[in-house]
Amino acid sequence: MIKLGITGNIACGKTLIGNYLAKLKIPVIDSDTIVHDLFAAPNEVTTKLIELCQPANITNANYLSEKTSFINRPKLGELLFFDSALKKQIEEIIHPKCREITQNFFQEKSEQGFELAVNLIPLLFENNLQSHYDKIWLIYCQPDIQKIRLKKRNLNLSEEEIEARLKAQIPQENKINLVNLVIDNSSEITKTLAQVDSGLKNLAKSLY
Repeated sequence: MIKLGITGNIACGKTLIGNYLAKLKIPVIDSDTIVHDLFAAPNEVTTKLIELCQPANITNANYLSEKTSFINRPKLGELLFFDSALKKQIEEIIHPKCREITQNFFQEKSEQGFELAVNLIPLLFENNLQSHYDKIWLIYCQPDIQKIRLKKRNLNLSEEEIEARLKAQIPQENKINLVNLVIDNSSEITKTLAQVDSGLKNLAKSLY
């Protein structure tokens, strides 16, 4: 089975690609979704985060009645994007659990007989996880378009917060020569998905 890691910087279109692959019945797991699920209710990860972030309160006390996440993600985001030391400590709590869940996913799909399974993982290179994947795709977007999409997606973010998020990842250009395929998602969706289809055909050839 091919373990495909699909990465890309914020607002470049990983979710679009993941949804398309899922429609093709290809197993897809999303690192961002894993984190959201971990934050949804009290567990060993949230307990460690709460202790680490004190005295700041990063929980939603009425998360059940309000049908929201147990961890207040915007509040946590404010803390980690402007405190690099705290960000590193938070990642040391979250990332091992994410890797465990992802490894279990790939193992399960392999045992079920799938020839391809995918992880959408924005921080693949930032966390030096290249060796965990057989193939890596990069979803690329022209920087000016990327910023417009990020503003549209997160209307409540200030310019400072937007820049902090853009700078939190390795520049796209530094990743281009490190991947097996670059998919340019700067224009029409049909053009983007045509690149995905071509990439899938090449992956299929490599299986036989």
